[in-house]
Amino acid sequence: MAPNLVLLQNALDQTAGTGAQDARAWRALVRQQLQRWNMAVLLADVRPFLEHPPDAALLTRENLQILLQD
Repeated sequence: MAPNLVLLQNALDQTAGTGAQDARAWRALVRQQLQRWNMAVLLADVRPFLEHPPDAALLTRENLQILLQD
């Protein structure tokens, strides 16, 4: 499911400057950021919110990259 592109564009304009990034390219933008994320920190942040904590093992950089393909 794609995000609300109008709201995302407004947020990008506010944080990166008007026109600096295109919300329609959100998957590519997230893929770029994914390379910088510390996966151990991400898992520690997410794990308490999972109904089944062992599901955290599915949150790998590779799986997220697959989900973010165009």
